[in-house]
Order: sequence, then C-alpha cells, then structure tokens
Amino acid sequence: RPKAHKTYTPKPLVKMFLNLNIQGLLTPRILASVASAFLPLTIQRLSRHTDRISKAARVKYEWIRPTLQALLTSLEKLPEMQEYVPPLREIVTGGPDSPRMRSFGTWFITSMKAFAALPFEKRMPVLLNAAPRWMTVVTSLMGFQFDKHDIPVMSK
Repeated sequence: RPKAHKTYTPKPLVKMFLNLNIQGLLTPRILASVASAFLPLTIQRLSRHTDRISKAARVKYEWIRPTLQALLTSLEKLPEMQEYVPPLREIVTGGPDSPRMRSFGTWFITSMKAFAALPFEKRMPVLLNAAPRWMTVVTSLMGFQFDKHDIPVMSK
C-alpha cells in the first residue's frame, strides 16, 4: 500500500476534487472556481501549518515549481498583489535552497489572504493560468487520498 501524502487541505474540498475527478468533471475551470470558493476555509486550515508547508514546499519543489511560475506570471499583472511578487520571484528563481523557502508557508498564507480579498473577477484569471499546472499536482495527490478517505461515488 503506497504511503499517503499528508494534505492540510480541508477534507470537504479534497472529497469534492476526488468526486469531480472520478466523474471526469475536474477541469482547470472547475478547479479554479472551486478553489476560489474555498479560499477562506483553506486559509483557515493551512494557517496552522506554515512550518510544515515550508518544509513540504522545499521537498516537493520541482513538483510545485510550474504552478509557482504560473502564479508569478499572473501576480505580476495585479497591482494589488505587487508586494508578494519579489518573494515569489526569489522562490521561483532561487530553487528549493533559496533562503525564502524557509518562510514559504508564511508567505503563502499571507499572500492567499490578500488574494482572497480580491474580487472574484480578478482572482479567476490568476487561478485559470495556474490551474493546468496545478491539475497535475492535485490529481497526483488525489491518487494517494483514496487510502485516507471513504469517498462515496456520486452517480452520473
């Protein structure tokens, strides 16, 4: 039995992604919309785990780098998010050994809070740009989640 990846994502969100994936309905647009709707709950849940997020980001850096690059490209275009761009650029260019990676979890939560305060119309282009790369991470993680969650399959 493969070792399950630890996720700090809210269980209702994980279950929703799992069911959508089972039904073949998990598209980048759906992923972005659901993620946007669950931002407050996700922030609340992840806020308790900033050190673990930093460690996981260093270990899984090559896995998450494409998503971080897509976020950087999108956030650079949003004036409201400019204070979060230099640290993200340093993380993307510096790699897993970048000094910024030690505080990645704190940066991530702080930037998510600012991002959640943006109107839906400004959040969606950012999420849609990152979603194709993020889909790879999410669906890979979901493969391990079947061991951790009893997921009822919804009928079509």
